[in-house]
Amino acid sequence: MMDIAFEKPESLVPEHNKPLAIANADYPLISIDHRRFEKLNYWVFRTEIENGGWKGKYQDIRLMSGVSDGGKDCAIYNDDVLVAVIQCKHSENNNALTVPIFLKEIIKFGIYWTQDNSIVPDPSNFEYYISSSSGFNEDCTNLIADFHKKVTEIKELGKYANSVINSYASLKDINYTTIEVALKDFFALITVIKIDKEEINRLLTKPYQHLTIKAFFDIKTVIDGVAIEPLKDEIRELGKDIQKITKKSINIDDVLSSFKAASYHLLNWNSFIDSGDKVHIERTQVGPILNWVQSPINEKDKPIALLAGDAGVGKTVVLKAVYQKLLELDIPVLGLKADKLYAGDIEELEKQLDFRESIVDMVKTLRNEHEKVVILVDQIDALSQSLSSDRKFLNAYNLLIQKLAAIQGVRIIISVRSFDLRYDPHLKTLKKNKTFELVPLTDQELKTALSNLAIPFNKLNLRLYNTLKVPHHLYVFCQVYNSSLSLDGIQELQDLYDELWKQKVLSLPHVLKINSTECVQLIYDIADRMNKAEQITVHRKSFEEKYDVVDYLISNNILTSDGNELQFFHQTFYDYSYARHFVESENSV
Repeated sequence: MMDIAFEKPESLVPEHNKPLAIANADYPLISIDHRRFEKLNYWVFRTEIENGGWKGKYQDIRLMSGVSDGGKDCAIYNDDVLVAVIQCKHSENNNALTVPIFLKEIIKFGIYWTQDNSIVPDPSNFEYYISSSSGFNEDCTNLIADFHKKVTEIKELGKYANSVINSYASLKDINYTTIEVALKDFFALITVIKIDKEEINRLLTKPYQHLTIKAFFDIKTVIDGVAIEPLKDEIRELGKDIQKITKKSINIDDVLSSFKAASYHLLNWNSFIDSGDKVHIERTQVGPILNWVQSPINEKDKPIALLAGDAGVGKTVVLKAVYQKLLELDIPVLGLKADKLYAGDIEELEKQLDFRESIVDMVKTLRNEHEKVVILVDQIDALSQSLSSDRKFLNAYNLLIQKLAAIQGVRIIISVRSFDLRYDPHLKTLKKNKTFELVPLTDQELKTALSNLAIPFNKLNLRLYNTLKVPHHLYVFCQVYNSSLSLDGIQELQDLYDELWKQKVLSLPHVLKINSTECVQLIYDIADRMNKAEQITVHRKSFEEKYDVVDYLISNNILTSDGNELQFFHQTFYDYSYARHFVESENSV
C-alpha cells in the first residue's frame, strides 16, 4: 500500500539563489522553500550520523518519497532496518506548528503502519522526529512532551484520522474503527521527538557542518563600516525576511470564511436541469478529479489540471460538485468564476474578493494546517481572445495561477472551453497540463434524465435527441417544453433559443405593465454593452430605469443577477442575442 522510493545523494551540491545569512546569527530558515528545508534536514542529520552526535546511534539516512504528497522525508536505518524517520514541516509565513497538522502527519504514518507492519518492525525501538522550521506552538509542544499519555486524551483523534483517510486515494477503503486499536497501540510504543529551529541552528554551529551551511546559505561577515556598503541591497532583503518573521499570523478560520464568501458565485450556480430544482445529473468526471487532487503528482508535473469541454456540457456544474465534495473531505477550497471577476492585476482581484491578506499568503497559511489546498478557476475562457482583446485580465489570472502552483500541496483546476483551449494563443499553453475531458451525456444518462423529467424520449426526433445530450441544451428544452409543443421543427440549440424567445420575450402575459418591445430592446442593449466592454457581465445600475423589465427577465431565467451584476443565463444566449440584433439591424462587419 505504501509506495516508497529512496534516494541517497552522493555529494552535497550547493543550492542556487541561496538566502543571505549573517555570520554568528540565526540562519533564515524561513527564506528557503519546503523542498530545501527537507534537503537541509537530510544533510544536517547525515553529517550528524557521519561526524557528530548521532555517530554510532544510527548507520544510514536516506531521502524518502511516497509518505507525503511529493515531499521528501528522512528515513533512518540500522542494519537496513527502519528505526527512525524525520518528518519535515516548513512554513514560509513563520507559523508555528500546531496540533492538528502534527497529528495528521503522525496519524498518516501510523495508518500506513497498520496496513503493513513491516514498515516499522519494532515500534518500541522506533523514533519519530518532527522537524519544524518555525517551531511549535505551546499546545503542540505539550502534546509531544507527553505524547503517550496526551494522545489518548484527544477526543477528536478519530476526526483527524478520517480526515487523513479521506485525503488520500490509497487510504480511501480504510475504516477507522477497524484500525483504531492498532493505531493507538502504535502510538503507545514509539518515541516522538521534536526538532525546532533552535536545535537546527545549534547543530549548524558545529564545525563539521560548514559544508552544509555553504550549500544552503550565502554567509556574510561584517568586519567594519567599509564592508557594509556593498551589502546594503542584501541587508534590505534580509530585512524583508525579518518582516515576514515578525508579521502577525493569519487566522485560519478567517481565511476559510473568506474563501467561502469569495466562492459565492460558484456555489450559487444552478446545477439542476429543470426549473423546479428536482433533477440533477451526476457527472462521472467528479470522481477522477477528486482522485487527482488527493494523489501525489510527479515532481516534473505542475499541480494544474484542466476541465475542458464544449459550451454547455456542464463544466461549472462539475466544478461546483468538486467544490462541495472537497468541503466534505475537509480540504480547503477557493472557487473563482473568472466570468464574474474581471481584474487587471492580482491586487485588484483581492480587493474585489474583499481579502485583507494576499491570496498567496492565505493559501500558505492553510497549508500549515492542511495537506492540500485547492483553487478552482471556472470559465477562464471568458477572458479569452474570442471575447476580449484586452489581455490584462487573463494575464492577471495566469500570474496568480503560477504563484499558487509554486506552493507545495496546492492543486489548481481550471475549466475552459475546448475551442478557446485550441485556438487562444495564451490559453493553448495550458494544454500540457493534466486534462479531464467533459463530454455530452451518454444515451443512458439522457434517458434517465428524460424519464425523471416525465418527457417521453420517443417523441423526440433523432437530431433533437442528440442535441439534448448537451446538458445546457436539455435545460433550455425544459424551459420551453409542454405537452402541446410541436417538436417537428426543433432540432438544434438555435431552434430551442428561437422557441424560448417566442415564449419568454415575445409572448408576455397581458397583466404585465411592460411589453415585448421593451424586453427585446433591453436584451439588445445589454448585449451591445457587453460587446463594447468585452465582458459578459454588466452593472445593473446602468438599467435602473428599466428595473421592471429587468425583474421580469430575471424571473423568467433569461437574466441572472448577483448583487449589482447582470448576466445572461448562459454565454451562448449572449451570442444568440447579439447575433439576432446584428441581423435585425442589418449591420455590416
